[in-house]
Amino acid sequence: MRKSIIAAVGATAVFAVVGGSVAYASKSKTVSLSVDGQVQKVHTFGSTVADALKAEKIQVGEHDLVAPSPDSKLQEGQEIAVQYGRQLTVNADGTKKSFWTTADSVNEALADLGLRYDGAVFSTSRSAPIGREGLELTVRTPKTVQIVRAGKVVAVKSMAMTVGEALTGAKIPFDADDKLAPAATTALKPGVNKVTLVKVDVKNVTESQAIAFDKVETKSATLEEGETKTTTEGKAGAKSVKYVLTYFDGKLASKKLVTSTVVTKPVDELVTVGTKPKPEEPEAPAADDTPATGNTSAWDRIAECESGGNWSTNTGNGYYGGLQFSHQTWVAYGGDAYADNAHQASKAQQIAIAEKVRAARGGYGDWPVCGKRA
Repeated sequence: MRKSIIAAVGATAVFAVVGGSVAYASKSKTVSLSVDGQVQKVHTFGSTVADALKAEKIQVGEHDLVAPSPDSKLQEGQEIAVQYGRQLTVNADGTKKSFWTTADSVNEALADLGLRYDGAVFSTSRSAPIGREGLELTVRTPKTVQIVRAGKVVAVKSMAMTVGEALTGAKIPFDADDKLAPAATTALKPGVNKVTLVKVDVKNVTESQAIAFDKVETKSATLEEGETKTTTEGKAGAKSVKYVLTYFDGKLASKKLVTSTVVTKPVDELVTVGTKPKPEEPEAPAADDTPATGNTSAWDRIAECESGGNWSTNTGNGYYGGLQFSHQTWVAYGGDAYADNAHQASKAQQIAIAEKVRAARGGYGDWPVCGKRA
């Protein structure tokens, strides 16, 4: 505009030139514009802050900060500050949240947002700048992880984000077979986390086992009843058996049969069983336990004298039965084969022992008084 005025009026009066300068100055304003901390002097003909920003082709959005507000009247020497909004995404222990901030460094942004994260580890330095494109910040906070193994609890401090990372950091091995609660991919929470690990070991085992043989009986009329004849000896077979053994913390929890293969078939035992009736045996004559007796009438007379003829008498005088045997004499001549004492034996049995005593002594001398009646 100024060049146009000069071209139109040429080298006219100085007054005219001065008047033109005054008119230009009255419409132009010089302001100080700070954009994200970068300050520059700007000349503008606008009447509002928005006009000044538009003249400098500065566009602002809902997350940007302009001070004073865009509709504020523009004054000579005005200071205008523009802070662009930046998106800060915070991944804290696996939980993501997005924030808008006009702070241009991590420290300032966290302070403005009221996020402390004391003792935490960041994916970038706290003083790192936040560009217009924004920043994704990973934060790991300190946690206590209580690991339960085989009934024992071990507490460890960890900056891990997941259960699996905590176990790896604590140098505790685990694999896909193990029972882990919660799962390895579970995000740890600030504070105390409880993790239970059951070590699962799976083993394949092959065993050789015997197969019992059967006994097959065949009846035969050529053999008598009760007789048997083994025609083929039985032999046990063998089989190969595969199992899957599962151990929980070193203790056997299950044994599952996988396959069973016969290696050697068993051989049945063949036995012939007789069915021919046995011939009848002649009946044996009835046993006579009555011993032979000698001169019965003589022993009757002696008994009549010794015991009044009572063959079962026991008077308590140390002599027993009809012939009054002492226990010593009775046993010495085999009387205990019949009874413990003479009075418990029959008359014939007492006479049989008396005959042995008479034969050994050469007469009836053992009955010095009554023996005279024989």
